[in-house]
Amino acid sequence: MRQCRTIPVILAVLMVVCTSVSALGGANDDAEQLARWQLNNADLLVDEGKYLEAVEYVDSSYEISRYPKTRRDALLSKAMILAIFLDAPMQAVEVYRQLAREFPETAETAAYQAAFLAMQAGRTDEARQGFRDYLKRYPEGRFRYQAEAMLETLGEPSARPEPVAPAAERPVLRVLLATKCGKVALSGRGADICVDGVGCGPTATLQAANGGVLVNGRAGGLQRLDVRSDKPMALDMDGKKKVVRGDLRITVVGNRLSVTNLVDIEAYLRSVVPAESYASWPLETLKAQAVAARTYAYYQKLHRTSREYDVRADTFDQMYGGVGRETGRTDQAVRETAGKVLTYGGKPILAQYTANSGGYCADAGAVFSAAKPYLVAHSDPASLKGKMATWTRKFTTAEIVASLKKIGVDAPGLKSIEPEVSGPSGRIIKVRLTHAGGSTVLRTRTTLASSRVLGLPEVLMGVDKRGDTYFFNGRGHGHGVGYSQWGAAELGKEWRYAKILGFYYPGTSIEDTWR
Repeated sequence: MRQCRTIPVILAVLMVVCTSVSALGGANDDAEQLARWQLNNADLLVDEGKYLEAVEYVDSSYEISRYPKTRRDALLSKAMILAIFLDAPMQAVEVYRQLAREFPETAETAAYQAAFLAMQAGRTDEARQGFRDYLKRYPEGRFRYQAEAMLETLGEPSARPEPVAPAAERPVLRVLLATKCGKVALSGRGADICVDGVGCGPTATLQAANGGVLVNGRAGGLQRLDVRSDKPMALDMDGKKKVVRGDLRITVVGNRLSVTNLVDIEAYLRSVVPAESYASWPLETLKAQAVAARTYAYYQKLHRTSREYDVRADTFDQMYGGVGRETGRTDQAVRETAGKVLTYGGKPILAQYTANSGGYCADAGAVFSAAKPYLVAHSDPASLKGKMATWTRKFTTAEIVASLKKIGVDAPGLKSIEPEVSGPSGRIIKVRLTHAGGSTVLRTRTTLASSRVLGLPEVLMGVDKRGDTYFFNGRGHGHGVGYSQWGAAELGKEWRYAKILGFYYPGTSIEDTWR
């Protein structure tokens, strides 16, 4: 995939190092602490593969902060995420233009990156003019040699990025099972396990010591070991047990062990589909979940080549319980959709899914500030028939004020909570808090609704104040973007899986990417 091969070039220019609040000239006000926390949290979300959520936190940081450095860092971070992880180069170009307008000291970098990304998007004429403008404005600039080389490249007609070619073999995923383990005990299930450089046997115990891995109490001296078996292996990772197919990679990090499962993507899905859906759901629903989960995992593999793993085995990515979660019906769903991946414009999509849309799917551009043509707002009445469709939470004024205070938001004498900005699905994107000190506008999901404050299931809601108590009456569970699992459970009773996926990801195609 062409975009992936250019990641090191972009990273070299865009890498943002988030500074602490103390580095900002001694600034210690609560709002700035929240802004810097959100910017740092966005970096963690990128590491976890939650790219849309990361953009949302970056935007929230930009809006809250009044410090130029934080706002500049937020825009740089947003441009990086859009360009590298969200396949949205032209959206990144717009961010660079905003960056140059607001922070003239970044204009040179912004001009070069905008031209470079236009070239990556196949906008040949725009890229050519951008490089020419760069060289005219910065004849001795930092990127003059790169700009000249790009112009030479653009001397011939430039093709658009090619669609992803079918893989010759099924991809092998790097699934992170655990980190910071003190000890990992392994046992074979009908076959020996073989530790590279050590030997084979029915069991093995691994521990970190002196920067290397101890195998059965003997020093191996290596910081990374691969473990193989012809049959599934049982693992005990500090009491956390799992049986997995494929191989293992054990890595020393600090003086602890990180455990990664190297597993065929189709074998991985045999565990993921029953962990993300009920095996009793209609077979067509399970097939739709299999394609969505396969697409999500493949997208992450293509975009995380510089990371140590492709996906995590928990809710940070997709639940992966190993062999113990496999069932006959979900195996059938995986088998009958093998190799099928959702694409848009010839490229795998970021197949977001949510537990329940609450009857109306959300627009990614409104919720996350990162639009995708296949993640748009539309009615989804089937989801209202499923679980998690409606909910109510109530909090006293004092509880809300105290919870906001924990993240650095002051709302003394809170008088009202009202929608400030709503998305096309009706979700409250921003709220206005009116209080004794005036009023404060906040992004709802990253502040008021977040797990650090009220922990609301969704932002598709109404807010009603009765006396000293606020009632939040909502619909849905999750972010509401993309595929609704409970909605699909209803649609699968009458629809084929391709129709379900076309409904939740409009404009996409299902491609046979491998066999």
